[in-house]
Amino acid sequence: MLIFNNTISLVSLAIVSIYLIITAIVSFDKKQIRLVKKGVLPSNFTLLPLWMEYLYWFELGLLVVMLIINWELGLIVFALKLSFQYLGVLQKAGGLLIQYVRKLKAS
Repeated sequence: MLIFNNTISLVSLAIVSIYLIITAIVSFDKKQIRLVKKGVLPSNFTLLPLWMEYLYWFELGLLVVMLIINWELGLIVFALKLSFQYLGVLQKAGGLLIQYVRKLKAS
């Protein structure tokens, strides 16, 4: 099959983009939970819904699918995820995505 080639296909690009969006949201959620537990944010701070835990598992599933389809691309994207998470880029991107969704819900 063409999808299992070592070339970057349209399916691979779609999976990578979905993976990065979900990773940004999940890392923002983890950061919020960590800040509430440390006491930086008040304990009555509104966190994201509890179904966000399913996004974490979906993120891991997408990583496995990416590694099956194209293992080189999967390793590169995972390394990028770790570096972006260390630099704080994913948390900021997740915050922007959540802000945008909250504005859409408010209007």
